[in-house]
Amino acid sequence: MSKSIGIITYLLTDYKDLKILALTNNVNFLKGTELLQAGVQGYGNAYMHPTLLVQAIEVIISNNVWIYPELAQHLIKNITKQSLQTEQKDTKLNQLTQHEKECAILVSEGNSNKEIASLLNLQEITIKKHLSSVYKKLSIKNRIELAIFLN
Repeated sequence: MSKSIGIITYLLTDYKDLKILALTNNVNFLKGTELLQAGVQGYGNAYMHPTLLVQAIEVIISNNVWIYPELAQHLIKNITKQSLQTEQKDTKLNQLTQHEKECAILVSEGNSNKEIASLLNLQEITIKKHLSSVYKKLSIKNRIELAIFLN
């Protein structure tokens, strides 16, 4: 474990409500993954545009995770989590409607809401509603967790 990860883990253990946005000079997938696993709520380039920095802070304050788009796509496409037993997973997936399943699968493949709407010939707001329902039914917080669950 690197020293920075140890410090983050220590801080988050002692300060449960602490929100951490990690900024580095050179972003990379491995470091980003390590930091997210340690509990940071955001990861990006220290030289990002001020508008993006404000956006990242706002996202983190609202209890969501902010990462740069390339890392999000990388995580969605490449990270796997210890899979639930097939029966448990199937039981949870059976709670979803056909449209919700289609949206969930397309998210797990790294598609944006706009791309999913185009593929399914639906409005983007409909996709957002389907995904909100998916998150609730599966007790998942966001599309990254959904992708991990499905992969």
